[in-house]
Parts: sequence; structure tokens; C-alpha cells
Amino acid sequence: MAGEKLALTTNDYRLAARARDWFDVSIRGLKVNLDSLAPDRFHRSSRHDCCDEVWHGINTALEAGFEQVNINVVYMKGINDARLMLIIG
Repeated sequence: MAGEKLALTTNDYRLAARARDWFDVSIRGLKVNLDSLAPDRFHRSSRHDCCDEVWHGINTALEAGFEQVNINVVYMKGINDARLMLIIG
């Protein structure tokens, strides 16, 4: 599988604890679901109070050496539409 790159999609609030292990098994790219940067809106969209943990996990993954970390955002009217440009901007 020379030249191929393994990537993973996650919305895992435990990404910070797992990033190094995933990197050590040759995962080099991540796609992370993060629908809002505001904790209250994140909670409304995901039903979990872990926005800060997901954001910390993204930063930890970058520090671990991941070549690519993409952030997936789903537009949700009334939840993240007013601040969508903050995420993609």
C-alpha cells in the first residue's frame, strides 16, 4: 500500500487522549466533526457538553504530527448559522 494514507473520521471528545496512539499506528489524517465553537451551541447540536475537549483534541492531534486535520461542520439553522463564518473563516 505504498503511497496510500490512512485517515479517520471522529467526533470523539477523547481525541486528545487517543491522538498519539492513532498517530503511532500510522494514521496520518483526521476529520473531526465540530458543529460549533460555542460550548452552549455545541451542546445543543450534539447533546454533549464537551466542546472544549474536542477543540483540545484537535490541537493535540496537530501537535502529535498529523499531516492533515479537517473539521467537518453541518449547517443547522438556529443552532450554528449565526456563527458559521467564525468556524470557516
